[in-house]
Amino acid sequence: MVSFIVKRGKQIVTQIVGPLTSSTWEGGLNKASKTTQYFFIGGAARTGTTLLQSILCADEAVNPLITEASPIRFLLETHAKMKNNYEKFPGMYFDSITEIDTLYSQWLHIFLERLKSKYQCKYLALKEPQLTKFFPLLHEILGHEVKFLCMVRDPRAAIASMLVWGEKMRKRGVKHFFQERDMEKLAQFYNSFYIPLFAYKSEGFKKCIIYIRYEDLVSKPDDVINEVRKFTGLKIEGFKPDAEWRRTKVDFKDPNLAIRDAVTELYGKPITNSRIDAYQQILTEKEIDIIKEKCRFIFRTFGYEMRS
Repeated sequence: MVSFIVKRGKQIVTQIVGPLTSSTWEGGLNKASKTTQYFFIGGAARTGTTLLQSILCADEAVNPLITEASPIRFLLETHAKMKNNYEKFPGMYFDSITEIDTLYSQWLHIFLERLKSKYQCKYLALKEPQLTKFFPLLHEILGHEVKFLCMVRDPRAAIASMLVWGEKMRKRGVKHFFQERDMEKLAQFYNSFYIPLFAYKSEGFKKCIIYIRYEDLVSKPDDVINEVRKFTGLKIEGFKPDAEWRRTKVDFKDPNLAIRDAVTELYGKPITNSRIDAYQQILTEKEIDIIKEKCRFIFRTFGYEMRS
């Protein structure tokens, strides 16, 4: 549950980013302000981000479920390059960093408003795991207009799912580091999604993000979805945990789908907790021990037991 995560994570994160007040953690559970228009969903790969997006997109006031929000990440990636260019050649194209920030704010708003117009919706619910690292920048650009929902999953289960994904790519002749079975590398990859979030010391940001454990979402969906309603202010009346996903523009059964290797048998189906401990049939004891050691911060922060 979100509230469980909040209480469990406070002590360890204080060691990393400094003192946190209860309002810092629990402020994120307040209802969305009237000006909140954009909801970004993130978290490491294989943590349930698509499932969470399907829940938000079941609300008629939100866009239907669409593919990864990669175009937004592409735009934000150039933001850092533009700032680096300014530092090397100040005054050539911009007179200040503020001018760059203003320009990107305008571009991002144009993009998001165009998307709202395209789908005739009041709110946007967009997701891409790789975009998670840019949440602090999105917060700086969009301020009170945005809130973030970050999925977390037992690192053992998430990494095991990465291995399965890697084997699908191997069968098609696609090479990827998921196939190397390098647990240290995979653990580092998993951690990389969360480090920028906890390193960002903005109090405002901490109040507009919640962390949701995959295990809680699939075991007690009604309780977690109620927490999501409180945080977003959305009604989410169209989502039923025991029914197939609705309001999606993505045909997950399409054999030619560009992301077909990432699709699992659970996509589009009713919520189930059947995959929580599936990692035990995929990982060796040695591999599990490496993951527990390298992802110790995640285990402690989000209340995952260190047992095998």
